[in-house]
Amino acid sequence: MDAPRLSEAVPANLTRELSSGGPLLLADLCHQVRTPLNGILGTLELLLENDLSDEAYELARVAYDSAVALHRVFEDDLTLVMRDSA
Repeated sequence: MDAPRLSEAVPANLTRELSSGGPLLLADLCHQVRTPLNGILGTLELLLENDLSDEAYELARVAYDSAVALHRVFEDDLTLVMRDSA
């Protein structure tokens, strides 16, 4: 299953609100993304501490590494947006 493109996943009205909504809207959006992402990372860390088959461990490790990469991209983009809006 292919993930939706960002332009398809983010409604146009939300894009407009983000560009004009200021730091409060951005802070709310950050919270809405960070909270589940941190839950995913924590759950995958716990999973990786268990006795898994080699295949299951590899799959969990790929998922964890992907979530870490997504977290980094999100934090980098957020830093840029916050700096540009200041």
